[in-house]
Amino acid sequence: MKGKKETAKGKREKNEKDKESLAIRYREALMDLLFPLDLSCHICKKPLPREQKKVQSLATKDQKLLQNTGQTRCEDYLCPDCIEEIPWIDEPYCKKCSIPLYDNGIDKIHYEEAILRPLAREKNLCGECAEDSPLDMNLSVCLYQKPIKAAIYAFKYRDKTYLARVFALMMAKKLRTLSEKDQDFDLILSVPLHKKRLRHRGYNQADLLAKYLSQELNIPYDSKALSRIKETKTMNQLSKSQRGPNVQDAFFLENSRVKSKKILLIDDIYTTGATAKSIASLLKKHGGSHITMISIARVVL
Repeated sequence: MKGKKETAKGKREKNEKDKESLAIRYREALMDLLFPLDLSCHICKKPLPREQKKVQSLATKDQKLLQNTGQTRCEDYLCPDCIEEIPWIDEPYCKKCSIPLYDNGIDKIHYEEAILRPLAREKNLCGECAEDSPLDMNLSVCLYQKPIKAAIYAFKYRDKTYLARVFALMMAKKLRTLSEKDQDFDLILSVPLHKKRLRHRGYNQADLLAKYLSQELNIPYDSKALSRIKETKTMNQLSKSQRGPNVQDAFFLENSRVKSKKILLIDDIYTTGATAKSIASLLKKHGGSHITMISIARVVL
């Protein structure tokens, strides 16, 4: 009898997931119909070359087919000039905070401590991250500089939510550079907004990124596991020393949802890591086995 009940429960859960997946596909189709995909560069708005326009048109007609054939790329939504100008973070970079370790346009003096410390050199970590951190890995696609800085601002504060698609593809591209073992995630979570800020803004940018990334990578996304229960101050108004206390006890977790799971945590910008580390500590406390953070851009203070 118990086995039959569990089987019935499993079928109900599967049906609910199928309905949710179908609803998402219908929603995406409706959005593409009402608001056709922009055939200009998503960053600078210059017209794209003819071959890129063709790929975007195909993506509008059958996004799922393109995902399955591996043709959907972030480069299909960006002009050659912006691709060249974006300050991509390439090797070598710290594996726990994504700060470039040697070059990439940033003053080398910031990394002298990391270069001189044997433990940091051995594990490809910066001096600060050579100490213990609840994050097992932290990735950022690029540095928080132009032209990406203005694009993220528009995405976050100017209702340019269409940018979520190309940003998610940029993040997916970064994740695909990892080993198969490091890509083996069980669950995607996003950094939540407090309900008051969510009402004011109308959307959570991290949630939008997570939805597209879940679809692109075929990894389940739980939008309700994490919530922000404390109304915190805006981080960009605080110093590095003030940021940790600002997010202390700010988050709540449905603990049964993360136990023994490898989790991919999504946010738009990584600065000092106060928010990411606070959430990662909470996830580890409730049984999360491995926490990887990924953001669009990394601020270098």
